[in-house]
Amino acid sequence: MALLSVIVPCYNEEENVSCFYEELMKNNSFFEEKKLDLEVIYIDDGSKDKTPDICDDLSKQYSHIHVIHIENSGVSAARNKGIEHIIANYYADNSYIAFCDADDLLAKDCLTSDLENYLDQDIICFQSCSMSHDTTMCSPPHSSNNIPVIANGGRKAAFRRNAAE
Repeated sequence: MALLSVIVPCYNEEENVSCFYEELMKNNSFFEEKKLDLEVIYIDDGSKDKTPDICDDLSKQYSHIHVIHIENSGVSAARNKGIEHIIANYYADNSYIAFCDADDLLAKDCLTSDLENYLDQDIICFQSCSMSHDTTMCSPPHSSNNIPVIANGGRKAAFRRNAAE
């Protein structure tokens, strides 16, 4: 079975950390159906709020959540620390890494839709959308001709929390 490790750098994200995990589990049915193993790695990047405690509480509740606490070093260093954790603890041919931020909005099955069709690929790009602060403008997704793109997400997904459902 393939393993998807989701690295989530966190700096003062006490309002988003729990919400992110709930959204991830609610919106990605592959994890419940056991078609894909999941690991969430929260990297607490020296937060000054309750983020470290919330992350630790989540890891006590769920065995597939790991927390690494580091001194504030920035998002790139936090992501690299997550990669180091993955390399040090397991490395299999069917392991994948996803980078998310604690305040990301996730569309339904955004990390898993059609993933099983691409497990022979080294890199898979997921469609994403960057919103302006007032949520009025959405930039187009980036893609490459040589990399399969799973086309979920986009503007509709970014508005999910802002629109009445």
